[in-house]
Amino acid sequence: MSEKRTRRLLRMGWILVAVLLCFSLVAFTACGGAPPGEQQEEEPQPITLVYTDPSAADGPRTKLVKWWGDELEKRTNGRIKVQYYWGGSLAKDVETLEAIKTGAADVGTIPGFTYTKQAFPRWFFAEQLLMVDDWYGHGKAVKAMYDSEATLRKEFTDYGVIPVALLPSVPVEFFSNFEWRTLEDVAGHKVNAIGAIATFLQPYGYVPVSMGLYDCYEGFSKGTIEAAQGPGYVLYAFKWYEVTDYLIRAPMMIFVPNMFMNLGTWNELSAAEQDIIEDLWEELLDKQTEVFDGMEQTIQSTATAQGVQIIHIESEEFERWKTRARETWSVYLNDMTALGVDGQALIDKYYGFYNTYKRW
Repeated sequence: MSEKRTRRLLRMGWILVAVLLCFSLVAFTACGGAPPGEQQEEEPQPITLVYTDPSAADGPRTKLVKWWGDELEKRTNGRIKVQYYWGGSLAKDVETLEAIKTGAADVGTIPGFTYTKQAFPRWFFAEQLLMVDDWYGHGKAVKAMYDSEATLRKEFTDYGVIPVALLPSVPVEFFSNFEWRTLEDVAGHKVNAIGAIATFLQPYGYVPVSMGLYDCYEGFSKGTIEAAQGPGYVLYAFKWYEVTDYLIRAPMMIFVPNMFMNLGTWNELSAAEQDIIEDLWEELLDKQTEVFDGMEQTIQSTATAQGVQIIHIESEEFERWKTRARETWSVYLNDMTALGVDGQALIDKYYGFYNTYKRW
């Protein structure tokens, strides 16, 4: 065979191989396959997050939780949906953290660190008697503590959860049927005070009476109590204006309702989806601040309309209240010392952030 004929046959052979390869590629693609060397990208499967909340669906806070879920679904183009179980129908308030940890729920709300003190002892600095009155400043400071303190973040992840948001409530203050301007004015009066606030008042001779917030209206009506701690909005929301004469604007503490997600659920989300959730934390705080600012205006107008006198503690006297409040931190500080943690440093760092972010 001549050299020229040999080259012609080889060329025809290569052409035949190329044709067969092209045919195979078209057939493979038509069957849904990917070209050799290429990984076919799978369509992400929808996720439904089970959300448990101890409160009713129509409250100011739970409406914000619903907004959070709606935004999450919208910003993930419908991949993530949220199924809610309100009013403790899936897990009661004291059961919620364990439900999230075990995966019985993917996400949920816990009323405050008071409910999670055993699991997250370091974080209990946020619910000491800090005597701050700006919910926005408190929320920003708590977020800054989370972002800046690795040991605080580790306390969550070691337990198997991660915060979706740590949001403030409004300050706990006092309502009374007697004029209360100094610490000594409480002597001999029946006061519903709980936890650290009961400890705070103990040296001043008050008569302790313990009852739930929802029972205080009847307690005031029957004279069982003459004063009680509570968030300012109970003046109108629980109609305390009907049974009390004074609102004492002495901000004692701000609870921090926790929105947690199961760590395994979090790790199944894409980085982009995690970023969306982290962005929503800040936006949720902003929206909640708008709601609470409006509630404060309603408190003021209700007091005026219903004849409830608002008492602002004089600055010199309020410094005494702050000094007494710091004495109540001793339990937390001792607990931290036992863990080898400088609890005072955590509180001081919190105040640094709070003073940066507070609005007044």
